[in-house]
Amino acid sequence: MKKLAMGQVVLLIILFLAGSALGHDVKDAGNFKDEDWPWEKFSASFGGFITTTNTQLQLSSSTGLGGVVDLEDALGLDSNMFVFRADFTYRFRPRRRHRFDVSYASFTRGGEKVLQENIQIGDSIFPAGSVVDTRFDFDIIKTRWTYSLVQDKRVDFALGAGLYIMPIEFEVNGVLLNERQSITAPLPVFGARLDVALTKKLFLRQSADIFYLEINDFKGTIADIRFGLDYRIWKIFGVGAELEFFDIQLEGSGETSVPGLDLNGKVNFGFNGIMLYGKFYFGK
Repeated sequence: MKKLAMGQVVLLIILFLAGSALGHDVKDAGNFKDEDWPWEKFSASFGGFITTTNTQLQLSSSTGLGGVVDLEDALGLDSNMFVFRADFTYRFRPRRRHRFDVSYASFTRGGEKVLQENIQIGDSIFPAGSVVDTRFDFDIIKTRWTYSLVQDKRVDFALGAGLYIMPIEFEVNGVLLNERQSITAPLPVFGARLDVALTKKLFLRQSADIFYLEINDFKGTIADIRFGLDYRIWKIFGVGAELEFFDIQLEGSGETSVPGLDLNGKVNFGFNGIMLYGKFYFGK
């Protein structure tokens, strides 16, 4: 139910972005001067997220699936954290309708906790009262190509496709027990973006990406929604703020033939966060 609801939300946002852009009255789209064009050739932004995360894990054992473990509540991982993210954008001529984006963010967390109850992770049962050390590393490497269907001096609306590459490592260590799981999930996405020049220096950025894949015994979904504002202080530098809502759910039996999708269990990971960043602009 949660997967369906999130997918419907993202699809509604994509349709809203499309309706907003297609309803815009495009003027002078084919006759512009480079010095007046608001869409830069190349940009790079660097900043940090303040996020609230929610992580659930369920690993398979020799007798079937283990219990669902909430990593924040049961194993003491921080639910609030600071995350670094970098974004790079390049537009291709002519008219810069083709755009390529690369983004990187790293979520690295560790925790120590005295267990309040028995917890089964894979084949291991960690008893109540024992002290466990937990590590959960989750990186998001995003690449995306988009093509602008509507583009003028005020609006740039595009559809496209991309690839999320997500190395995930999870490890729990007790006095005598250890469980470890790693997966590198290369997952395709489809989505839309809408950039609006509110003024010559203030820009509204919106995007939504969605994914669903079912192959062999592997299932996965992604929903990634972003809303942001850029303020271009000088010709080559600006600042911005962005809200991001992200949710990924993976399920596998470890038997898929697709490289990297060898998960033997379930992983649900989501975060909501606000990012503050500096942005560098290159090329008119």
